[in-house]
Amino acid sequence: MDWYQSPAIQIPLYSFPSSMSTPMAAHLGSLIVGLPALALSAAVAVPINGVLVRFRANYTPRRVQLDEEGASSGDGYWKYTYFTMAKRVYDIEGLPGFWKGFWPSFLTLAAIFVSVLALVGVAPHLGGRMFWSPAFGVFGSIGALIVALLVGVPVRVIICRAAVTPYKLSARHPWISFRTLAAGGLFPPGMLAAAGLSYLVAFLIRSPLHWLLTTLNSGLLYPLTLVPLIAYYIFALAFSILLTPLDVAAIRLAVQGSHSATDGLTAEDVGETVVKLRDEQIEERYEGLLDCLKKIRDEEGFTVLYRGWWVTFLFASYFFF
Repeated sequence: MDWYQSPAIQIPLYSFPSSMSTPMAAHLGSLIVGLPALALSAAVAVPINGVLVRFRANYTPRRVQLDEEGASSGDGYWKYTYFTMAKRVYDIEGLPGFWKGFWPSFLTLAAIFVSVLALVGVAPHLGGRMFWSPAFGVFGSIGALIVALLVGVPVRVIICRAAVTPYKLSARHPWISFRTLAAGGLFPPGMLAAAGLSYLVAFLIRSPLHWLLTTLNSGLLYPLTLVPLIAYYIFALAFSILLTPLDVAAIRLAVQGSHSATDGLTAEDVGETVVKLRDEQIEERYEGLLDCLKKIRDEEGFTVLYRGWWVTFLFASYFFF
């Protein structure tokens, strides 16, 4: 196994045996092995991410909620954890609700896989690395980042809306499903800023982490000794602390207005929703990234910005380096 790397990112590349010596045979073998593996990865990741998106998207202002008899109520949208949100998904949507957003997630992974296979000529191992960019130099990397933002933001918006949508979507009617999720635009105000800052945080933390680990570990990356291992988790925690508020804000920006999206081709409304969005309760939208962060802090409390931080930490610990 060889390594393909840029100044910021590295990915391991698989080589194939001599029986697959022709590029066409190697590419075909990569697709046969890679696409089912990606489908399995999406099937595992989508339920975890879907609950997290709902958990972070749910609007819970700091005020006493009263039921019809005037008694304080802590049920429904107002009091829950990541796991009680998962239970709410099951109670309202059943098991299929956990896999809402599977097709956008799988198709995105498949598109990345096929694109890298076509451009680089070898199959990328997508696990174990959060970010990747071609080794095109400084200006090429900037161009790759711009392309990643222009493509990644609409994909993120669609995946988040697919998790919280009150509409019944079907893979048999992809155009109707797409029009439903795309209603309201695919570049909400502030999403590009949130995504760009996330990439910047990853770059600023990963580069010194790579240097520190190789320095403390005598120039070798694996196996890690105790001190580099502790340093690794400290950096992963710092990454999670910086990234989680950006991710919470990005999800809020992505899904606002999606419950009230109307289009001549929208899908069937399924009724009760798992989450309540802010624009359903307040006729006012987030105007951008900073406005979103400020309003979440003022209306719901600072801790809401760190909902599900431990999920981000677990993913960062596995994928970041």
